[in-house]
Amino acid sequence: MQRLKWFILSVAVLLALTLFGAVASAQNGDALLRFVHVVPGAQAIDIYVDGQRTVAGLEYGQGTDYLSVPSGTYTVAVTQTGLTTTLWEQSITVTSDTASTLVASSISKLSFTIYTDSLASLDLGKARVTVIHAIADGPSVDALIAGNRSVFPDLQYNTPTGTIDLDLSVEYPMAIVPANEGV
Repeated sequence: MQRLKWFILSVAVLLALTLFGAVASAQNGDALLRFVHVVPGAQAIDIYVDGQRTVAGLEYGQGTDYLSVPSGTYTVAVTQTGLTTTLWEQSITVTSDTASTLVASSISKLSFTIYTDSLASLDLGKARVTVIHAIADGPSVDALIAGNRSVFPDLQYNTPTGTIDLDLSVEYPMAIVPANEGV
């Protein structure tokens, strides 16, 4: 369970940190895409968008910065780094001025789950945090912040959760626990 807590927390922090430059990039009419690889036990992956290698050597637990692409439909294919055999392929459609995070998290169904990211403006000194439960077959969990206050209750695997904007000047201890349990 400790591994679950740290894993979900690290994905949340990764997603929060890469959002800062996204708002400005999306305002040029393109769409933003980023990829997160959290398939347990899987090797590094390469990601191809419409046949062009766009991401090379994405390791387990890593995510990319946002990539700017024109709106449209794309074929995304994934291979193990250094190999040519396609592990999976899927079609994605993106629209202008949107941002999406594509998370690969389960070996039982190799695919990206697509999450829409908020590009709403942030007040100066704020950071936006999104928590995604990305452990297949894991129990539902609660994301707790400062003093056991539940900010994302009953998180289910691969289900969008929303976001919370936090003050950068404050430290927020966060814990991921089984649903309806304390730290």
